[in-house]
Amino acid sequence: KKLGQMGKTIMVSSHILPELADMCNKIGIIERGELLVNADVAEVMRRVRQHFVLIVGVVGGEPERERAAKSLADHPSVSKIEARGENLRVTLKPEVIDYSELVNHLLAAGLKLRTFSEEELNLETAFMVLTKGITS
Repeated sequence: KKLGQMGKTIMVSSHILPELADMCNKIGIIERGELLVNADVAEVMRRVRQHFVLIVGVVGGEPERERAAKSLADHPSVSKIEARGENLRVTLKPEVIDYSELVNHLLAAGLKLRTFSEEELNLETAFMVLTKGITS
């Protein structure tokens, strides 16, 4: 990291993707001898993320979670809703880049939020999407 801060270029070849994500600002993905990606990590993440996925949790247990799911299902930004334990996994339509209105939508429905965040997209997920899961 220190050499990178000094403007030095360091090439690292590794399959330990979480570690690479911590120290790299640019990545290349080679599959079967072909360079698939050569871009900034942020650009790779933008390329892979085809739609936002939110994790939404509400106070009040299963009845309130079901009410939140019904409320969100009616919203024009929402593509799909899945129950994941105590939370909802809310997939937005591909064209939606601003989902801030969903918070107001849920609050207006009388729901109290416990959790409202983007599902994390990591380098390993990006690699699997870009290589279509083919690793050998």
